[in-house]
Amino acid sequence: MAKIFVTSPILTFVYPSIDSPDTTGEYADNKYKPKGRISLSTPEGQAFKQLLDDTAVDLMGRVRANSNGFKPGYSIKAFDGEDFLMFNPTTQYPPKVFNAKGVKIQDDRAGLKMQDMCGTGTKGFVKAEAKPYKDGKGVFYTFTECKITTMVKREFGGGDSFPTYDGEDSYEGGADLSDRHEVFEEPDSSAADDAARLGLA
Repeated sequence: MAKIFVTSPILTFVYPSIDSPDTTGEYADNKYKPKGRISLSTPEGQAFKQLLDDTAVDLMGRVRANSNGFKPGYSIKAFDGEDFLMFNPTTQYPPKVFNAKGVKIQDDRAGLKMQDMCGTGTKGFVKAEAKPYKDGKGVFYTFTECKITTMVKREFGGGDSFPTYDGEDSYEGGADLSDRHEVFEEPDSSAADDAARLGLA
């Protein structure tokens, strides 16, 4: 079966676990996850919701995807009277993380380490693979890569936002939302090819 990947628009991350797995708190599961959200009052939010809904239909079929209790791979939550789409793919393995210029993040130019970065308020694109639940009652996403456009330093007393990298309005080479999703029959696992596929080479 062909693998299906989706690429989000710019999401805002809330208590993300991008540089290390989530090992503390009530919802700790020892997995990496971006905990991204986007307002559904924006065209980008509506387009992303449609992308995920279409992906669920293509993966599971329209009847099953529209059935009661079906899990579409996202949730909707209200904050201050505004609805947000919550997209939180997970993985047991470290995802590939790039800055806005397409360079794989190791250490920041200011000398900060990855574990000091990626706090709440960090923004970026998220790429994930869509997969069906074994019982056929939903879709879940495996977190594979992200491209960070705005970095927020993690601090216990609150994060100081600083534009570590120049932001971008689009993910060059990534999935165009109008194309719904990307399908790869035989994805190449090499880092160089992955970067080239995303337009990051």
